[in-house]
Amino acid sequence: MLEIIKETLIELVEKQKMTDKMTDKMTDKMTDKMTDKFKERIEILIKYLGQNDSISNKEAQSLLGISEATAKRFLNSLVKENLLEAVGEYKVRKYIKK
Repeated sequence: MLEIIKETLIELVEKQKMTDKMTDKMTDKMTDKMTDKFKERIEILIKYLGQNDSISNKEAQSLLGISEATAKRFLNSLVKENLLEAVGEYKVRKYIKK
């Protein structure tokens, strides 16, 4: 039982380190360019990707309360900044953290 708890804690620490790394990377590259709304969206996305391996355009729309076109622009801007990787074609495209 203690071994399971230990493994779970180690896994949580590793996920937190990855989230912190992604946050630092985003902050370094994008701070000067961001509006408050964009920063809020980034924070929400970081939390989501801390718990999930990827996000789709539809998931981003629902999570952030934005249109399909806005979600596409937002996610593509993160791909352009080399923070996410786009995998798949159009409607089935997923965005994974790098």
